[in-house]
Amino acid sequence: MVAASLTACGGGDDGGGEPQQPTRDSGADVTSPDGAAGAAGGTIEAGAGGSSGSAGNAGAAGSSGAAGNAGAAGSSGAAGNAGAGGSSGAAGQGGDAGAAGGDPDGGADAQQDVEVEAGCDPTACPGVDDACGHRVCSDGGCAMEYAADGTATPTQDAGDCRKVVCDGAGSTKSVVDDDDFPDDSNPCTSDICTDGEPSHADLSSGTSCGEDLVCDGAGACVGCVQASDCAGQDTECATRTCEDNKCGVAYMAAGTPVSVQTPGDCLKSQCDGSGDVESVVDDDDLPVDNDPCTLDVCTSGAASNPPAPAKTACGVGGEDVCDGAGVCVACIEAGDCPGSDTECATRTCDPAHVCGVQYTAEGTLLAGQLVGDCLQRTCDGNGGEQSTIDDFDMPDDGNDCTIDSCSGGVVTQVASAARTGCDDDNGAMCDGSGHCVVCVDATDCAGVDTDCLKKTCIDGMCGTAPTA
Repeated sequence: MVAASLTACGGGDDGGGEPQQPTRDSGADVTSPDGAAGAAGGTIEAGAGGSSGSAGNAGAAGSSGAAGNAGAAGSSGAAGNAGAGGSSGAAGQGGDAGAAGGDPDGGADAQQDVEVEAGCDPTACPGVDDACGHRVCSDGGCAMEYAADGTATPTQDAGDCRKVVCDGAGSTKSVVDDDDFPDDSNPCTSDICTDGEPSHADLSSGTSCGEDLVCDGAGACVGCVQASDCAGQDTECATRTCEDNKCGVAYMAAGTPVSVQTPGDCLKSQCDGSGDVESVVDDDDLPVDNDPCTLDVCTSGAASNPPAPAKTACGVGGEDVCDGAGVCVACIEAGDCPGSDTECATRTCDPAHVCGVQYTAEGTLLAGQLVGDCLQRTCDGNGGEQSTIDDFDMPDDGNDCTIDSCSGGVVTQVASAARTGCDDDNGAMCDGSGHCVVCVDATDCAGVDTDCLKKTCIDGMCGTAPTA
């Protein structure tokens, strides 16, 4: 604190002698043992001592005349009550405060709030007490004691980004206080102090400002700025919307298929138009079990896999067949087995649906024989064919001028003797070389030679030539 000298101030005489005489506006000295003298006192102009020491004599209830000096506080009626208990009776000095007196205890409290120095009462000093300075007595005279520079005063304007403090000389000054934020009660603005200047910047769009509320970026707290601000989650059948900063829901049209389906259940999951998913019959959603011996069937939304018809192809490359009971087997009958039947080997299918081959006995003649090859074709007993000698299977080449025969299974054809009769190519005799001709030589020709012409046989044909 800083003390500054003011003026001298007076007080009552605790010995009952002559006090300084104040000029009164009203009121007279009253003697009373219970403090009534203060109550009857009038207001004084200068707060000087009472005019009658006898009032002190009436204060027999007090034990100390010094208390009477405390009663001289003209600005506090409580102090006057304390003076009433003094033995010196100087309570008249503070008489103008006596109207508030009457409670000795109240006077005692006031006495604690005032620094009293012999011959000086701070409350009688000129000036006023406040947060930055109060009156004191120093060396018998009045002085001011100032609060340290920067001491905050009790009265402040909240949220102005400034602080009122003492300047160390009894006055106040305003200093920057960037912690004194200006609260505008808007959840969508920030409360900022910048070098003592308050401001309210808009919070970014999407900042939460309450339950299911967000800031719009322009200082307003709204239901939404974009659909994702709205409560809940989007689904394939219902999506959140934000229109005019209000949340809503858009529903997909009824019948819109959703992405998650259960394949092969003969049903389809789709939107119902009210945001939910419903299941409807879909007989095209076949229950495919990848079994070639069962059918994949939907019947009014019910899935089933009945057996495929017998002989339906199955197995690798479709070489096997279904047995009609849903099982893929090698065969139901011999014709289902791979390959083909021959005269020497036929396919079989046993009761266990296993394919086999049955061979024809060895030596069994085949139906298709080559006539005149001096051989016969038979089964070999192992499913194959074989040829054996048959010299009775003589060939016939259709030539009258050859002799056909078999020898050890080999075909032979020998030319018939010359002039052997034949009837091929308009001829009449064999020429001995296997050809049927009209003549072998000229003698075989009809007619006789003359002096001028003679018969000829050229290339098996008869003719005439001039006689040389």
